[in-house]
Amino acid sequence: MPAYLKQGQQQLPGSMGWDVFFSQASFPVTALDNNTSLGLADQAAYLRDTDLKKIEVSRIVRKTSEKQSRWVIENSVNSWRMHFGEQSGGERAGLFLGLGTVDCDDDGAQISFRGDYNQLAREGLSQIKPLSGLTLLNSTTASHIAERLQITGANGVYSPHADAGGNAFAEAYFNLTENRCDVALVSGGSQKITPWYFLAYQSDLSGVSAQAWCPAEAVATVLLSQSPQSAEGVLLSVHRGFSANFQPSDYLLDQIALQLAQSRDGTSAEKPMQIIHVGLPEQAQKMVAPLSRFFPGAHQLLLDTVIGTTGPAGAAIGVNLALEILKRHEMLSSNQAQSNLDLELVDAPVLNAPDCVPLNCQHVLVACYGLQGQQVFLLIGGTSTANALVGDGKGAQHG
Repeated sequence: MPAYLKQGQQQLPGSMGWDVFFSQASFPVTALDNNTSLGLADQAAYLRDTDLKKIEVSRIVRKTSEKQSRWVIENSVNSWRMHFGEQSGGERAGLFLGLGTVDCDDDGAQISFRGDYNQLAREGLSQIKPLSGLTLLNSTTASHIAERLQITGANGVYSPHADAGGNAFAEAYFNLTENRCDVALVSGGSQKITPWYFLAYQSDLSGVSAQAWCPAEAVATVLLSQSPQSAEGVLLSVHRGFSANFQPSDYLLDQIALQLAQSRDGTSAEKPMQIIHVGLPEQAQKMVAPLSRFFPGAHQLLLDTVIGTTGPAGAAIGVNLALEILKRHEMLSSNQAQSNLDLELVDAPVLNAPDCVPLNCQHVLVACYGLQGQQVFLLIGGTSTANALVGDGKGAQHG
């Protein structure tokens, strides 16, 4: 059974749009000092807050929800409304979230860091209001979204690394293709950038150069459905693996290549695939060579070099970007003038900002990497592939 895709909304740092991928635009960054970053990063990219008034949630939700929760709630509700209006989700709708860990720095009173991580934790915990931790659990984010949209079907919340967003897609896909739900809302939200962010990941980031990455706040949502109606693409396969040295197994890549070959028609066989890497640039770079070996000529984009490291939001951003690339490719294939799209095609095999994303492809592989070696691969086809699946009755595969 195919898993059809519909683009949701995304919010990127500094209100960036797709131009950051298709032109020379750059994202805004803010310099960090050691009191904020604990010396682990030199700069960060921030996202504006929201008061949730536009999506008409209850006053108690607006008052008690935490900032990074508010991002996901608003983005999820608005994405659902794009396709279903005020229609309730019901028991055949699922909800799957990839979220960062939470903290209590909403008041902006940052704790001074004096080189002792234990002291930082003790001071922070002593300043938390009684029972406030109960409002910060990731499950409350899911509860507020489910209540607002009346989604009562299968659900799951995954934290905290970059692959959390990928695993949210994987579980949504499995629930959909195994007929546990008819539609699934998948959303990913970054952890907000505070001293607690760096404290939470201090051991994982200790070997990463402070100049080699930029933490960023972002949120994005995608909808999966059993129905091909208004589909903007199709999730062809999901593959999960693990590698301590960030080298995927040949068997796993063989399975992806096999699914790609089965989904191609005679006109797309010669077109290179686009690969979008989601994860720290130093880790993603290690995946370029093995993927090039299995997918010769593939264009590879390191997402975190373009918009910063968005953690669990990266998978949903990557899938939305994949759908945008495929949509624009099909527009070009329909003999629309390239000049009207204000895009630039490039031949570089590995793309970093400020290069532009190529469009001559009909399949995109979104590869998500966790800090400790987790891997989730999502193979996506465009509307022509989705239409072909409807015609021949083929379904998607997973591994």
